[in-house]
Amino acid sequence: MSEMSVEDYLAGVECEEDFLQWCGRCRPTALPRSVWVSPGGQAFHLAEDCSALISGQDRAARSGGSTPTKPAQVDTGEARRKMLFPCLVCWPELRGRV
Repeated sequence: MSEMSVEDYLAGVECEEDFLQWCGRCRPTALPRSVWVSPGGQAFHLAEDCSALISGQDRAARSGGSTPTKPAQVDTGEARRKMLFPCLVCWPELRGRV
């Protein structure tokens, strides 16, 4: 089995061996096992203190009038199954590709 590229993995390309998207065995080593997400967010992040994640939390607080839910750490595959995109602050090399 050949290692999948980060771009293919993030795009949900199926594993050549078991035909699953976001297969744990195919996960490129450049991707972490877990990422940070917030309910209602559209992206996943490398760290809880990502400036884009914090900015989104601040924006949600201003628009909704309530305190946003604390970000949670989840499996990278779970984040992709939820159709979340990689944060372009965390992964600037993906800009224009996703």
